[in-house]
This record gives sequence, structure tokens and C-alpha cells, in this order.
Amino acid sequence: MAKVEDITIDQGSFFQHPFQVFNADGSFLDLTNYSLRGQLRNNFADATESASFTMQIQNATQGTGVGQLGSTTTAALPAPMKGVYDFEILTGSVVTRILEGAATVRPEVTK
Repeated sequence: MAKVEDITIDQGSFFQHPFQVFNADGSFLDLTNYSLRGQLRNNFADATESASFTMQIQNATQGTGVGQLGSTTTAALPAPMKGVYDFEILTGSVVTRILEGAATVRPEVTK
């Protein structure tokens, strides 16, 4: 089951959300043979994403990574917005959702 964490994104600012993945026994999940993906949508039913996160493994053996959105990407997001996001890990044909939650986009004042 995915961990639930709500995030807040400031429109027009660089955003990053670090994460760590664990095995059922509490040990770190080694991400060496995994790829990552993450998306933001206005709601679960939307056919297209509002943005795709740039996903990076930071320390594979410690199970750490980060999902990022550049400032140009966040500037293009509608705000205010209350949407949803998730992060997934993939190995072969197996996809596992590791993180999900509500995503709030706060409007930028300075343009």
C-alpha cells in the first residue's frame, strides 16, 4: 500500500519532494533495478496529466529518491488548484505505487 503524503506546490517555483522506500520488514528497498515515474492531475478521472515529475534515484541502496517540477512547469499549472499526485516504481512489468496524496498549487503573486 502506498504511503499517503499531501504536498503543496508554489506556482512559479522549483518544487521537490524526497522519498524513501522500504521493504515489508522495514529494511531499505534497493532501487538499483527500478525506474521511477510520477504525475500530477486535477483529479483521478482526468485523461491527461497536469504535469509529470522528473524522478531521480538519489541513493539506490538506501531506497531514496526525489520527484521534481521545474519553475517553468509549476508556472504553467492552474492555481489555485487542489489536485492529486502519485509516485511509482517499476521493474520489468511490475508497477508499484509508493506515494500518493492531494496536491495543492498555490498561486504566484510576483510574475
